[in-house]
Amino acid sequence: MATPKKKTSSKSEAAAPKASGKAKVAPAKTVAAPPVEKPKPPQIDPELLEEIKNELFKKKQELGSNVSNELDDMREAAEGHHLADMDDLGGDAHDEETQYKILEIESAELGQIDMALERINNGTFGMCETCEKPITPDRLRALPFTNLCITCKRQQEANDR
Repeated sequence: MATPKKKTSSKSEAAAPKASGKAKVAPAKTVAAPPVEKPKPPQIDPELLEEIKNELFKKKQELGSNVSNELDDMREAAEGHHLADMDDLGGDAHDEETQYKILEIESAELGQIDMALERINNGTFGMCETCEKPITPDRLRALPFTNLCITCKRQQEANDR
């Protein structure tokens, strides 16, 4: 009768634990993320803020009135054209193009004013939207609907070139 062969194992097999088919995974430790701090709104002098807010409302009213009047003028001019006025149409087209550009600029400015008023209401007015640093009071007085400090605005203009 033949004797069964003895199983021999190498040292590396002896050192390795037997796999049971199921991997044991240590439970993951959860680390709470530190709370994200919102940037603190800049401390703007309340009198300056009120001055700027009034200026924005005044400018919004003026621009709204201008846009409305210019649109009315453009409608009236379009209704007054006759085929006999072909010579005048070339000059009128140039005038209309200029009016459209002015309307576009004024409409964009109205949008910026609305966004500035929104920033005043939510407490973020006077903070640069790029670097999150306070915008100087002089810049806010000069351009009350600005959302960028002078450094970031210059950088933006340099990048646009």
